Amino acid sequence: MQREEWFHRAVIYQVDSSLFYDANGDGFGDLAGIRQKLHYIRSLGATVLWLTPFYLTPLQDDGYDISDHLQPDPRFGTIADVIELIAPRPRAGTAGDR
Repeated sequence: MQREEWFHRAVIYQVDSSLFYDANGDGFGDLAGIRQKLHYIRSLGATVLWLTPFYLTPLQDDGYDISDHLQPDPRFGTIADVIELIAPRPRAGTAGDR
């Protein structure tokens, strides 16, 4: 019997980081905006969040030509915003759910 892998059951929701939700009002989607809408994304049944690149880039390949994998593009936020976005979250309906 073949073991079912997690990705066989996954519901993947892709977010274009620059277009999704603008939390700071500068007209450009950002990591804080994605974080603010996690509850909405979960309500759709998503179990995996797939983000388009948000790291520093010379923008010669639609942002996929990352120049620094350790530093987010300042338009998207800070490394603290990255950490806050990827921090483990309680399951929906439990104490502390955001």
